[in-house]
Amino acid sequence: EAENLRELVLGLDEESVMTVPPRPEERPKEADLSEEAENDRDETETAALSPLDDRSYLPSQRPISRAKGRLLLPVRGKILEKYGDSMASGLSSKGVRLETRDAARVVAPYDGEVVFAGPFRGYGQLLIIAHGEGYHILLAGISRIDSVVGQRVLAGEPVGVMRKSKNDNPSLYIELRRKGEPINPLPWMVASQKKVSG
Repeated sequence: EAENLRELVLGLDEESVMTVPPRPEERPKEADLSEEAENDRDETETAALSPLDDRSYLPSQRPISRAKGRLLLPVRGKILEKYGDSMASGLSSKGVRLETRDAARVVAPYDGEVVFAGPFRGYGQLLIIAHGEGYHILLAGISRIDSVVGQRVLAGEPVGVMRKSKNDNPSLYIELRRKGEPINPLPWMVASQKKVSG
């Protein structure tokens, strides 16, 4: 139902706040659970399709707000479009576009949870990974998505594959958003990767 990426991401944020299960230390002790409370807890965990919010992130992961300059580029390639570049439409780019090779693997830039996977309007196949604290990474133009909604992914884990079209090399569009608003993703990426790709 979302008309644009901002609405889509904000909608996913609202869902995640409503469906987040409590962290282990917030749960009642097993001995204190009645049968009814046990069933309620199971239903809450099953319903949590996008549980990363301001209160929750993977135990092995530092909060993404402290990981600036450490995110992986999701794919190696040549930068075709940078954040803020003017596009043919007259609008400014809200992300980065990388030209890559046929069959290139797309990886998760950081630990998180898949909250959207599938086609979206003019973006083709779109993958959105939530990283907590209101941060999301959006990857558009993937030929084949190998992740499903609700799947937790680690930095560097394969999440999809790029395929060449008839005349052009594939290109991946990357956005980083915080609370629905786009921010420049390049300063967040590992410096050595930016040098080889730029």
